[in-house]
Amino acid sequence: GTREDTGKLKELLHVLDHHQINYYALKDDVSLSGKKFHKNSSLFIPGNQENSALVQAMFDKRTSFKDSLFYDVSSWSIDAAFGLDFEKTKDSKWNSNTSYQLPVNPAVARSSYAYAFDWKHYRSPQLAMKLLASGLNLKVARKPFAYENQEFGYGSILIPVSIQAIEATQLHRLLQELSAETGVPVSALSTGDTAGVQLGSPNFSSLTAPKVAVLTGRGITAADAGEIWHLFDAKHRLPLTKINIEESGTINWNKYQVIIMPNGNYGSLSQRNNENLQRWVEQGGILIGYKNALKWFQENGLGNFTFKTQEREAKNISFEQRTNDNGAQQIGGAIFETQLDVTHPINYGFKNNTLYVFKNSTLMLEADKNSFNNPIVYTQKPLVSGYISKENLNLLKGCSYVKIQSRGSGRIIGFSENTQFRAFWLETERLLWNAILFAKIM
Repeated sequence: GTREDTGKLKELLHVLDHHQINYYALKDDVSLSGKKFHKNSSLFIPGNQENSALVQAMFDKRTSFKDSLFYDVSSWSIDAAFGLDFEKTKDSKWNSNTSYQLPVNPAVARSSYAYAFDWKHYRSPQLAMKLLASGLNLKVARKPFAYENQEFGYGSILIPVSIQAIEATQLHRLLQELSAETGVPVSALSTGDTAGVQLGSPNFSSLTAPKVAVLTGRGITAADAGEIWHLFDAKHRLPLTKINIEESGTINWNKYQVIIMPNGNYGSLSQRNNENLQRWVEQGGILIGYKNALKWFQENGLGNFTFKTQEREAKNISFEQRTNDNGAQQIGGAIFETQLDVTHPINYGFKNNTLYVFKNSTLMLEADKNSFNNPIVYTQKPLVSGYISKENLNLLKGCSYVKIQSRGSGRIIGFSENTQFRAFWLETERLLWNAILFAKIM
């Protein structure tokens, strides 16, 4: 379950319903292994049901395997992918045996001062992007604050009434409409005298509506580019321009505020394109790259992205065994634990200081010598579920998951892994939204 984000819970219900898995409401709030499960935002899923094998597989975590070769992913765990609190129990007393219904958000009350919504909700980025596209002026909170009995964490969005181009009645109507569409609760605030930071303080930064493009075409991993498109278009109904890399020489980069470079080989980009991109970043552009795009950044003077390499010698391995030996050093897909700096804008919206990430490459991004430049690092015991060789596991410890670098008035943000893997790993999708919306305050 999750108390702060019924958006992800709604996505889970869709998966469970699709696979005809039974689930029920809790009788009462319950604490298990230090985790609190609230009956309004938690489920009880019986292990003893018709699709029990599927239930077991969906929530399974294992690190021991008979074989070290995998055709594909070595671990799927839906609670890790969705960022949900999960605990196994043999006690069925918490099962109410009544169907679970998502709580209905209250209607948005009217305010003549300001509105706010927390950034933890899965659909908060969608709401913010739609509000910006509607021409509203939004501000992001760089520190938490509280109003009456409501808490607003890092990254919460403030919508002051007086600075909008539309009048208060239209603003209220728009917020009601988009809150209902996205499912994100929006609160009306009657004063700026809040606990924590006050609403008129300099701890709020203005946001601008970004026009975003993604590079596609020859040399770029089609699945990775497609997953970014799917995130925008299919999941959130947001615009995204696709730029074919073979036509990039004719593109006016200044039309876009954000360019995303998925995993791929960018050797076909001309020197002229490289120079244009550098100039575009220096003038304020946000360049976001994934996996092997970071190597291209490094080779072309677009940031400092260095990787650890494994110094390994094959001993007592025959010619016939060499393929299997090499295969055992690959990471087909496993789940790892990272440590977060929740005060960093790239991590706005995460409630805990740990994050489970999905990794399916052997790219190991070197951490920066300054700890404040490492907002997400792999822990010293990173393996949560799946297969990784001992050599790679030791190499991964303490590596960085993302690096953010300044260039002029722009930013270059490099992710060592795919943040929206197969449209399934919901929990890390937020990192891309944060990179798009909050890069200028990083």
